[in-house]
Amino acid sequence: MQRSMQLAIGGIAVVVLVAAAAAVVLAMQLRNRGGETVDVNTWAQRLCTAEAKYAEALTPLFDNVDPNSLDLEARKQRADRIGKVQIQAATDVATALKAVTPPEAARTFHQARIHDAEEEASTTREQLDAIAKATTAQQIVLANAQVRFRRDSSAQDLAAAAQALPPDVATAIDAAPACQRATPGAPAFPTPARGPA
Repeated sequence: MQRSMQLAIGGIAVVVLVAAAAAVVLAMQLRNRGGETVDVNTWAQRLCTAEAKYAEALTPLFDNVDPNSLDLEARKQRADRIGKVQIQAATDVATALKAVTPPEAARTFHQARIHDAEEEASTTREQLDAIAKATTAQQIVLANAQVRFRRDSSAQDLAAAAQALPPDVATAIDAAPACQRATPGAPAFPTPARGPA
């Protein structure tokens, strides 16, 4: 009887392990699946729509105010206001792109743009945390330099992916009505060069 009890417990343990492994595999597949699979022209239009919304969110932030001309508290408040909009705009780009599965020819650029948007949101959050804690202007300068370094690295990866786009994908981007205002990955989209502060 003890032996049959051990076998039953062992059997249950095996079933639980198999179910757990299946759940992990399913979760990984769902996470990597992306959203709706689209053709190159639809993908280009959605990419450019996300980029245009990003530009529309950031454009009003350019107020021609030199942050160095502000006292520390005003500079922190300005950084917080600008940074929150920048985080949301970058997050919106990543969310929009994750909602579609690009054609294979655009996959590398698509993933690089998602990574770039997520990196922008992440580094800006870190920057805002550092600025909120800053007690001197020099600490803000350091926070800005650190975020600039990380953003430059991500932008280089994105630029490399854009350079490697096959001609048919580049043509689809150029032809998409939402892309007529700017080209994804190019400096035409506003990105605060020094960050929010």
